[in-house]
This record gives sequence, structure tokens and C-alpha cells, in this order.
Amino acid sequence: MPETGPMAKTRTRRWPGQTRRDQAGLTLVELMVALVIGLLVVAAVMAIYLSSSRNFAQDERFARMQENARYALKVLSEDLSLVSFWGGMLSVDTVTTDLAPGACGAPVQLFRADTPLYFNNNHSGTPSSTFAPCTAVTDLQRAGTDVLAVKRVATTPGATTGVRLRTNGTQGSIKGSLINSTAALATGEQDWAYLPRLYFIGDGSCAGAAGPPGLCRMDLDHTSLDFGAPAMLAEGIEEFHVQFGIDSTGDGVADRYTSQPTLAEMPDAVWARVFVLARSSQPDPQYTNTKSFTLGDVNVPASGDNFYRQVYSTTVILRNSVNLATLNRG
Repeated sequence: MPETGPMAKTRTRRWPGQTRRDQAGLTLVELMVALVIGLLVVAAVMAIYLSSSRNFAQDERFARMQENARYALKVLSEDLSLVSFWGGMLSVDTVTTDLAPGACGAPVQLFRADTPLYFNNNHSGTPSSTFAPCTAVTDLQRAGTDVLAVKRVATTPGATTGVRLRTNGTQGSIKGSLINSTAALATGEQDWAYLPRLYFIGDGSCAGAAGPPGLCRMDLDHTSLDFGAPAMLAEGIEEFHVQFGIDSTGDGVADRYTSQPTLAEMPDAVWARVFVLARSSQPDPQYTNTKSFTLGDVNVPASGDNFYRQVYSTTVILRNSVNLATLNRG
């Protein structure tokens, strides 16, 4: 008889050929081992992700810093390579004008063609000045940094408005947008846009406020006949410095380099070594800058902050100065 009651056992009938399968779960030890392995995998993935993110951010900082530095070198080199270009005129002594510069243009004799290049080396240990900048520059300029002023005209003629050089290749006159500009061109004359520039290092978008440093430039204001408000060309530029190659023998080759040229030596400057010190736009809390930097004959000590920095440089031939110096000595 079949067993009945609480003690009765349940029997499971198995058909011929059917095997018995027992079910079993994870033990506590196995579960803990699995959790530890999973945490190790997640930690490894997070470490790789964080390292990749930091490397990407670092690469981006260097790329932006390099881009700003290259642009700063480009604009400085372009103006220096074209300094003293007067639309094909071979003798700048014949350039005349009756225009009077404003307060910022007066120290660099803004409308005189025979003084096309000014440079103030304001670094400690080797200070020298070829002009006294106006307060609009000194109030905004970063302490201890250089100032450069260059004069030239555009590379192609055809200016119809603004201050310009009108020349027939032998004689020339700088004319303003509101003065002496209505007379028709004579035979053989051309108008060339006048492009004097003044460069310095400023903070906070060149407004003297708190903010990142950068290369600032003041262009000619055609209404006031003076340098206008500065604009930041390249952010993150903390320093720029120039060494000029002086041709003492008149053969078009630099005999010595100096960052302290006198105004009398400027017409003999035939080469220029241009240096810029660029800084990253954002700090890296995990990095401390303990490096010092050399810009030609200037040493910039370590800052000890969290910004990346790098020096970039180029050499420029002042071809118009070479040609004019050779002709004048010939």
C-alpha cells in the first residue's frame, strides 16, 4: 500500500532513458570572487578612461597653444618682413606729409617714412628704448615686456579710402582720409594703403583687466590719425622678444645681433629673430611648471604655476631694409 500522512515521501517517476539533473546555486565565496573580478575590470576601464581623457585634454592644450604661437609669429613676421615697404619707392627721404599724429602716434613719428622701425626692450637686465609709448600703451602693457612699432604700406596698390601713400615711384606723399585726399591721381601715380602697427603684450583682451595674456596690436585709426584701441590677436602669448641683425658693413649680411638697437642702428637692421612664449589657455591641476625659458638673450624664470608653456621662434629677413641700405651706401 502507498504510504500516507506527513511522513509520506514524494516519489518522482522517471521514464526509461531519462537522467536525473540536480540544481545548485553559487556559494558565497564564488559570489565574492566574481564581485572582486568585476570591480577590478571596472577599475581598469576607469583608469584607462581617465588617462585617455587627461592625455586628450593635454594634447588639446598644446595644440591650441601651438596654434596661437604660430599665428603670433605669422603676424609679427609678416609686418617685419615688409617693414619700410613704400610701394616701390627707392628713396624714403622724398615722402612728405602734412598730417599730424595723435598722442600715441607722436612718439613713433607716425607719418614719417624714414623711421619705419621702433623697438623697446623692457626686460630686466637689458632694458633699452627707442621711443616713449603713450599712456594708452603703458597702462595696458604687461610689466617688463617689449613693444614693437612698424610702418609700411599694403603689398598691392588701389586704396581709395583712409590714410594712404600716393606715389609715382620717385616722389610720395602720405595723405589722410579727411585731408588732401580728394585730388585726382596724376599720370603714373598710385595710392597704397598705409599700415603702421604697434605690438605689445596685454592682459584681459588687451583691456588691462584680469584675464589671460595675449599679443595686442594697435592699428591706425583713419579718423583720429592716431593708433586706435588695441585688439588681442593671439591669446596665451606671455612674452615676445626680437633680436635684430645689424649690417655694419653695408653688404646686406648681419654682422651682429642685438636686442638693444639704437634708433640710429635701426636702418641697418637686415634680419630679425622673433621669439614668443606661449601659455596654455587652461591650467592643469596635476601639473606644476618648474621650467625656465630662453628667448634669445632673455631668460624667463620658472613660474611654479599649473600652466604649460613653450617657446617658438623664427628668423625673418628685412628685405626692404637690405635693399634701401645697399642703395643708400652704393
